[in-house]
Amino acid sequence: MSYRISFSAGEGRHTVTAALSFCGNDICLNFGGGDKAHIGACALAVPRASLDTAAAERSASCSLLCVNAHKDDLLARTAALAVAARFNAVTVVTVGLHIDGATATDIARLSDNFQRCLAQVLKLAQPEAELILVDNDDQPVGTADKLSAHRRPLLHRAFSVFIVNSAGQMLLQKRAAAKYHSGGLWSNACCSHPRPGEAVPAAASRRLAEECGIYGVRLQELFTFVYQHRFDDTMYEYEYDHVLLGVYDGEVCLNPAEAAAYKWLPRSDVERLLAVWPELFTVWFQKACPRVLSSL
Repeated sequence: MSYRISFSAGEGRHTVTAALSFCGNDICLNFGGGDKAHIGACALAVPRASLDTAAAERSASCSLLCVNAHKDDLLARTAALAVAARFNAVTVVTVGLHIDGATATDIARLSDNFQRCLAQVLKLAQPEAELILVDNDDQPVGTADKLSAHRRPLLHRAFSVFIVNSAGQMLLQKRAAAKYHSGGLWSNACCSHPRPGEAVPAAASRRLAEECGIYGVRLQELFTFVYQHRFDDTMYEYEYDHVLLGVYDGEVCLNPAEAAAYKWLPRSDVERLLAVWPELFTVWFQKACPRVLSSL
């Protein structure tokens, strides 16, 4: 079964969902929305060979199939060409957006939400999504886009931030369901990757603010560790993880795109849950948390 990444935009009957999956190195992308699920058009895009491999310079060619009386072909073609060129991968896109008796306003809202979903897909290959590839001593050896690093897999630099309060409780967050892996699982305060040229402490502080609305916390690096985990045939984690700890007693304001909920739990509860129901937690949390707890 291929790994799937989902994005959505809009509300109610104007919601559009994009589901991205892989077939080997190729990409399958489905857009659906409106009153009923269906396939209105299908586009196959093939990237064109180019001496310049920069994503911004690549182009693609496209073939289309469309169901009679459906007008999803323009959207399918737009998405297929953009994704194939950006990721340099053969791409199949299906689109089915339908509202009974749609007005011009309905069509405009569906189209806008489609573009918002497509932008989220394309963002996975933008420069800010590049990860720092490292060797086993955490020495940089290059960069790679986020999807390539997690699909091949490639060892890359990451960080995990743990936050406790003055009462000794640990802050846990439940990852948003639409995260590209480990959605819906509980984990530490935040995790991410430093950008090329960005120091780990600065990246950790930035991400803590972006995910949890937490600012100004002094973070101490406790340890580093390397781990590799296979989610399925198309998605892995292979990280050189820097683990940082901070103390914070203020409010938490979650970014809903990153986290669905949070809890402050005493040490005893964290230890019990890890021992009895480890499947509730992310892989890296299971590995790092016991070492963090032993340092408190």
